[in-house]
Amino acid sequence: MQNQIEQPVYRAIDLYSGVGGWSLGLRMANIEIVSSYEWWSVAADTQRLNLGDRVTELDIRKLDLSELPTDIDIVVGSPPCTQFSYANRGGSGDIADGLKDVYKFLEVVEHVSPQYWVMENIPRVAGILERELSNGGQLVRFREIVDDIKVVDCSDFGLPQRRKRMLAGSFPSNRLDSYAAHSSKCTLGQVIRALGLKTVRDLIYGNTLLSEELTDNDYEDVLDDEELRLNRDSKQFHRIYNIMPFPEPQDRTSRTITAAETRVSRESLIVEDAGEYRRLSLRERATLQGFPITYQFYGKSYSDRQKMIGNAIPPLLTYLIGRAITNISAEIVHEVPYAYSHELPLGLPTRAKRRVAAQKYRWDRRFRSVIPNLRFGSGVRFELSNEFEGNNVYWEVSFFYGASKNYRRVRPNEGMCERLLDSFDSGLVEEFSKERVSLEERLQAISASGVQRVWNHSHGSGIGPFGVLDILGETVAVLLEKCDSVDRELVESAVRTALNGDSDEYETFISSKKGKEINVTVIVGLLVGSWVNSMGTGKSKGD
Repeated sequence: MQNQIEQPVYRAIDLYSGVGGWSLGLRMANIEIVSSYEWWSVAADTQRLNLGDRVTELDIRKLDLSELPTDIDIVVGSPPCTQFSYANRGGSGDIADGLKDVYKFLEVVEHVSPQYWVMENIPRVAGILERELSNGGQLVRFREIVDDIKVVDCSDFGLPQRRKRMLAGSFPSNRLDSYAAHSSKCTLGQVIRALGLKTVRDLIYGNTLLSEELTDNDYEDVLDDEELRLNRDSKQFHRIYNIMPFPEPQDRTSRTITAAETRVSRESLIVEDAGEYRRLSLRERATLQGFPITYQFYGKSYSDRQKMIGNAIPPLLTYLIGRAITNISAEIVHEVPYAYSHELPLGLPTRAKRRVAAQKYRWDRRFRSVIPNLRFGSGVRFELSNEFEGNNVYWEVSFFYGASKNYRRVRPNEGMCERLLDSFDSGLVEEFSKERVSLEERLQAISASGVQRVWNHSHGSGIGPFGVLDILGETVAVLLEKCDSVDRELVESAVRTALNGDSDEYETFISSKKGKEINVTVIVGLLVGSWVNSMGTGKSKGD
């Protein structure tokens, strides 16, 4: 089915092979894949059906070393990265469990004693490996076989995606580095446009297909207003993390493709398409990952295919690793023909059901978002959230600030408001009072339960939490204008008085922020928060 044009010169095994990212790339580099090992059946099926490989399905931790093939020149693989990810278990992951797979991988390398070996994982693993290979570490037994640990950005090698990966092993890493200067790049926009043509052209491998032959390129429904706002705010006004562009810039390489993003997650890659906004298709993701447009994904569900694509190692990177091993010079590495042209498998996968917007959520769907004009970066913000007491819902404003290991949460209240106002002259207090009355009039027309029903989609009309956020943001903007000429020393004193017992912690906080300037915005946030929290907005009963 594939057209070999060179006689393979090395024999390799692929551990934790997934959908075949290593096997495909090495095959293109004229390296024979003797055997692959993968526990997830749908990923193993995808590799078999595309490449015809022998894939053994098993938990590699239980792999019997005596059953490994002999005369192996290369060992490659990508142990699961989930346990090392900052996205797992609140950022800590489960390193001890993840190291079990790394240990097994290195045990295989030690047993096989290949000429070359490469292990790939997320960048965080570089530091973990260095620590565990040192004296007293869990991997110190293998220290002598690890020649190199490095982090590379796949976009440096021509992948249309900024994807940083850790490579550890014993292979010609300097030769791989030399390929970067000779690699051309294509952008996210170029990929999207190329896949939308009547004759689809693979920008990486040069293959072409008629559009009706291209699989997994169905577009999801465009984002509705709520999804659009959630995506925009999660990237540009996140409660904790730094700002990201929205929508995705199409004149550069894409951000990292992940395995488990949703229609409203911060990790979602959202693109503008004819004035509307949508997520990337599965085929767009696969192309950004460096798979040929003819490569097929045999997961039954959309989630399965998304996971397979997001977890894969880009075959363009593994191809170049293979070419480094086979001693191809940087000047001609991109001119050497690929070992074969990947043809469409005989049996194509069924069409995966596209994801659509959720129709209805449970009553107590949670909401937390930063009030416009009251975000300071590094997790410091004024936040609107819904809170529940049994089946009752209410909405409140909280102020979060401080060092990451000693974060403070302050709930502004009427007493705090009074302490703040005591510090200002009567003219400004009168101006503040007018704005308070105006805000309360707008909010009193909105019930807490009504806002929640819009949020959980049990009621289609009315003002939802984003509408409340915008009302609060407008009030903040007006108050900031009124405070423009306020004495900064007076404002600083007022904030310390209002925070009362928290004043020492606040003083530590502002010393590392923007000095006295931040106090003006903080005092406005405390006023608006105290007005909202003192209104009795809450405890509206649910259904």
